[in-house]
Amino acid sequence: MGEKIEAKSKGIYIPGNKTSVPKLSLLLGKDSFFCIHIDPHQRLSFYKTGQKTSFKLSVIEWLEEQIELTKLLQESQLEVWVGLIQPHYTFVPVPYYREEHRDLYAQRAFYLPLRDSTWTDSVTTRDYLKVLYEADRTLFNVLHEYIPDVSCTHFLTPLLRRFYDQFGDYDKTICLANVRGNYLTLAVFREGKLLFVNLFEWQKDEDIYYYLALMINQLELDPRALLMYLGGEWLPDSERHKWVRRKFRQWKWTHVPNHLFTASVKKHDLMAFQLYDLVCPFL
Repeated sequence: MGEKIEAKSKGIYIPGNKTSVPKLSLLLGKDSFFCIHIDPHQRLSFYKTGQKTSFKLSVIEWLEEQIELTKLLQESQLEVWVGLIQPHYTFVPVPYYREEHRDLYAQRAFYLPLRDSTWTDSVTTRDYLKVLYEADRTLFNVLHEYIPDVSCTHFLTPLLRRFYDQFGDYDKTICLANVRGNYLTLAVFREGKLLFVNLFEWQKDEDIYYYLALMINQLELDPRALLMYLGGEWLPDSERHKWVRRKFRQWKWTHVPNHLFTASVKKHDLMAFQLYDLVCPFL
C-alpha cells in the first residue's frame, strides 16, 4: 500500500521549477481528521481539522461535508495521500518478513483474532522495516473506490521515512516528538537505527510529560545528550514547549525544506513545523 508514495510522488520541491502538482494530505483518526491542500505553486491553500459528531455518516460523506472532497478531486493531477491513525501496529525487519505469515505477525502483536484486515507499508531506514497495522477493509475499499489513485498508509510510515531521510545519519541519539490532535508520536533513532517508536493518546499536557519521561527511563537515555525534534501541534513558548526546553538541553523544530511552502504557511498564521507530519508524504 505504502509504495505509491515513493514511486509516484513528484514532491513539493522541484529545483529550477516553481510549479508542481497539487497535493491533498489527509489524516484520519477514529473520530477526527486533519487536512492540508498544497496548490500547484507549492503554497498552502488551507489547513482544516474536524471532529466527527455523527457516526451515521460514512467517511466520504463526512469529508464531503467538511472539505467538499468531490470539488477538490476535480483538480487536475491532484495527488492524494490518506494516513490512518491506527493504534494497532507493529514492525517486522524485512529480512525476517514472510508475506504468508503477515496475519500471524499481526495476531501475535495485537492479540486480536485474524480478520483479514492487516496491511503493510515499508519504512526505508537502515533496518528496512515493514509496518504491519490493522485497518478496516471496508474503509480501504471505499477510499480506493472514491479516490482511485490514493496512496493510503499508516500515519507513521511517511513520518518515519522522512525523519530518517533527514536525520538518520546522525551519530547522535535523536528523538522525534510529534503532536497531532490527541496523538503523541515518539520515535528514537541511534546512529540510524530505530530504537523506539510509539503512538500515544493524551488528554492533557501532563500526559505528554509522562510519556516523554517514560521513554527516557525505559531506554535509559540521558536527556542532556538527547537531541529532540519537535513537530506538529507545538506552540513556541507555551508551557509544553517550556517544559521540553527545561528537560532537554538540545532541541529543534522539524524542518520542511521548501521556502515557497514555508512562506505561504505564515500567511495562515502557522509555522511549517506544525504541518510536518502532513507534508512528509510529499517530501
